[in-house]
Amino acid sequence: MGKLLMYNAVDIIIEHITKNPSDNILYATYSMDAATIIANEIRSKLSNVIEDQNEQRTVIRTIQNNILKFIGVGAAIAGYGTNLFIIDKPLYKNDSNMFSQKFLNWFWESCYCRLLPEGKFVFIDYDFWWVSKEVIINGQSYSIENELINNRNEVILMKAING
Repeated sequence: MGKLLMYNAVDIIIEHITKNPSDNILYATYSMDAATIIANEIRSKLSNVIEDQNEQRTVIRTIQNNILKFIGVGAAIAGYGTNLFIIDKPLYKNDSNMFSQKFLNWFWESCYCRLLPEGKFVFIDYDFWWVSKEVIINGQSYSIENELINNRNEVILMKAING
């Protein structure tokens, strides 16, 4: 499996946007409430945010005109391309098989096509039990481990830490 690093999502986003100020970032986690908390923390740490009263609190636009969007797993993300897609603790070991299948379907049908050329996925979790799970879409079997981690250079695994 890929190289494991230890960071929290806020550190990753701040570091990436500092080094790549024109990149778009998508961040997804297990709930919209958790995504909103991360969005608010990021907003408080960035000095180049354009405040737009019409914009949702889970969307951050900077003066470089890049967009950081924070969503719950399963949310609609059509029409939005991203340079960095962070998926932070999407599932728990006690989640049902049905829920993990829904997550994997969402990943392959909605997330995978949002990544721009040269973009990266960052998966953050305490353990990565779900990366080897397979899902069947249109008769084709997919797993994150087989399709992305073993065959391409567009995934980084990061061990979750508290904080």
